[in-house]
Amino acid sequence: MPIALSTLNACVPMLYRIVAVLALLFFTACASSDAPAPIRKAANQAPDAPVGTTAILTPQQPTGRIVKIGLLVPLTGDAAAVGNALQDAATLAIADRYGTSAAAADETRVVLVPKDTGGSPEIAAEATRQVLASGADLIIGPLFSTQVKAVADVARPAGVNVITFSNNPEVAGGNVFVFGFQVEQQVERILNYALNQNVQNIALLAPNNPYGQSVQKSAKPLLTSSNAFAAEAYYNPNSTPTTELDQIAAQNAVAPLGAILLPETGQKLQATVKGLAAKGVAQPTTRLLGTGLWDEAANLRSGVLTGGWFPSSPPERFSAYEKRFNNYFGYAPPRISSLAYDAVALAAALVSNSVETKVGVAAITEESGFVGPVNGLFRCKRSGICERGLAVLEVTAKGARVIDPAPSSF
Repeated sequence: MPIALSTLNACVPMLYRIVAVLALLFFTACASSDAPAPIRKAANQAPDAPVGTTAILTPQQPTGRIVKIGLLVPLTGDAAAVGNALQDAATLAIADRYGTSAAAADETRVVLVPKDTGGSPEIAAEATRQVLASGADLIIGPLFSTQVKAVADVARPAGVNVITFSNNPEVAGGNVFVFGFQVEQQVERILNYALNQNVQNIALLAPNNPYGQSVQKSAKPLLTSSNAFAAEAYYNPNSTPTTELDQIAAQNAVAPLGAILLPETGQKLQATVKGLAAKGVAQPTTRLLGTGLWDEAANLRSGVLTGGWFPSSPPERFSAYEKRFNNYFGYAPPRISSLAYDAVALAAALVSNSVETKVGVAAITEESGFVGPVNGLFRCKRSGICERGLAVLEVTAKGARVIDPAPSSF
């Protein structure tokens, strides 16, 4: 049975531990009137300390054992907005876990030590040295796969494991666990569901970049082995598809397409769907299929994806998290920020039930897996790849609804 990771607030009088199951109350279980007051409203304003300089402590100062967790995110540079959202999500997880906890003040608690990774491996390596010098027993981050090796190489001699937000499987292994949503898992989930619904003649229209290549690597063999592969076209990610749309339309004229897999997001996704429709390739005749890139509010509100299917974690969990995050910080969190919340929840759960100083591989790779507060079922393998139990969602006029639930266990 997976271990349920969750948060703790004023509604929780105590924790119960039965066999291998850590049963904790998720923050949505309590009425909003019981929620703690925001500990900070601005993304760059820490509750107890300047960002990136001192550990972010819990609102209630603990007296028991402290386990420091290094949080490595880009707080400056082009990705600063995402990095600050990741830090806000991690801070929220700490507040929910300990902020108004009725549990004993002498329990083992997590304290975050945030550091800026900037935009280079060198800055990330130096940030790693700093969090290790502060006594970090686990590292959460970095965001970019290009920085993971630099972080891991510094952390490994200290016996410290790394849970990165990256979804690049090539950086997994050793002391690195890839916590991001794996492209391969998303592609297999959505295509297997479509095939089980007797959808045939499936085409792939993807950007010619590493992400698109990852989708192709997973999709084409699966579709070919199922005799469902119809066509493929790859466009310049820096321009709107034109000849590629003609290719797909020509294939549709020869043999009507049952579906098109479109691993894209934002304005490019909307323009592509409209371009296909203008050439006579549209839903409901041709089903649109997506990856987790679709799971952003702007995509779902655009109206062009209505009827399309994509894989993601259970939406009600993210909706509850999104509302709580917005109440704390005054802005809507990007989807990726939920990884920071769940990673901190995992760390808090692991240290609360261990007398070990370091957060070890055996604990992280619990075979039955965990249920994250926001993204649901997952388990990290010793290979460093984290598997996730994904639902299949359909885009409707009112948002996304689950049409095939995520599994409850592995």
